[in-house]
Amino acid sequence: MQKAAHPTWPSVADAQPLADHDIRTVDSDGQTVWVEVKASTGRHGRFRWPRAEFRLALRARDRYVLFRVYEAHTVSPTIREIHDPVGRFQLGELDLDLDSLASDVGPAN
Repeated sequence: MQKAAHPTWPSVADAQPLADHDIRTVDSDGQTVWVEVKASTGRHGRFRWPRAEFRLALRARDRYVLFRVYEAHTVSPTIREIHDPVGRFQLGELDLDLDSLASDVGPAN
């Protein structure tokens, strides 16, 4: 993946509070890159991943980047960049709390 250019921020200023990503940009190869930023004031790695964002990560795969920002309230936060978090999960490099997942197959006919 090349360096991205032309970012747009659909979820800023409540323009789209339910957007499935934080930033959409175009890579130098002309492909869309979806960026999600998860920040906290602590050093723990846990974050809530809404369904729409996770679905986009499943579809976009290597065109999806997750930035985890630790100690966001400080002047020197730690930032971790994770490309294709779904692939990282499949490799055992990222944990998902699957016990908390709920499913709905629709009402009985």
